[in-house]
Amino acid sequence: MACTCGGRMEAELSHIDSLTEADQSAAIARIDSITAASGGGMGRSVRMRLALLRAKACNKLLLPLNRDSLLMLDGYFTDHGTPNERMLAKYIIGCSYLDDNDAPRAVECFQKAISCADTLDSKNCDYKTLSRIYGQLGVIQEDQMLPTDALKSGNCAIQYSLMAKDTLYAISIYNLYADIYHQLGMYDSVMSVCDRSVSMLKKYDNPQMIASVFGAKMFMMVERNEMEKAKPYIDFYEKNFRLYDSETKSMEDGHEIYYYIKGLSYLYENRLDSAEYFFRKELRSTTDFNNLQAASRGLYLLYKRRGVNDSITKYAEMWNAATDSAY
Repeated sequence: MACTCGGRMEAELSHIDSLTEADQSAAIARIDSITAASGGGMGRSVRMRLALLRAKACNKLLLPLNRDSLLMLDGYFTDHGTPNERMLAKYIIGCSYLDDNDAPRAVECFQKAISCADTLDSKNCDYKTLSRIYGQLGVIQEDQMLPTDALKSGNCAIQYSLMAKDTLYAISIYNLYADIYHQLGMYDSVMSVCDRSVSMLKKYDNPQMIASVFGAKMFMMVERNEMEKAKPYIDFYEKNFRLYDSETKSMEDGHEIYYYIKGLSYLYENRLDSAEYFFRKELRSTTDFNNLQAASRGLYLLYKRRGVNDSITKYAEMWNAATDSAY
């Protein structure tokens, strides 16, 4: 049954908001139940707030979102909402653009969302959502090869996640620094960030999260042909990282760069057929320019070692073209 009294509805909305963080499916089911029980007699304010919370839950579950509905919500909360509601609406719209691989529009929405936050209101500001926005922004900036901007966003994400008492998220964002320092070629900084992240995560007894911080460290070790150092990390990663299927030797979409790390490790061990398998797997698995760049570079190095001149030329040209496209 729907809650009709003001105080009861506020309590219900607060409960649903908590569910959007802890159990998104339960939040959606509760919202749908309240909406159905109201029989269309619900006030506009409550209806829009429920719709915003439903969008929040769907976004966390990576479910498809209707942008027209989101824009309608944004219009309503721009005129009638709290700073937190305005921030959340713009953030979810940004996420929908990110799902469509429209990074410029996503960044624009994230920046607008940040501008809505009332950080001076320490009692009511939704620092948790604000930290997520800065975190998403940092990831995009790192992908766009803007390391200085990514570090600034990461610092803000960590600051606000700690203010929200969300320590695990702060650690995950801190680990983003490893990818940024890798981009800058700062080997010692990558090692330091990864080691410190693992040290902070050990008390949570979560091998999956520990495995997730090894990416940049493995990458730099393999690039430097430090295979003896890299192998224990590779083994731990493949055993514990949930996005890697050890039976099919496959990564979930968006993480294909691991095929390059794996191929390069085989190349330096002189296991050329295995190296070729992973470089070609990466080439087939994605149209992302960064992955095409890595895979074609791997095949170039492979055929250079084999001494096959036609293939050396072919993959050198492909590598150059992919590098230009990536930039």
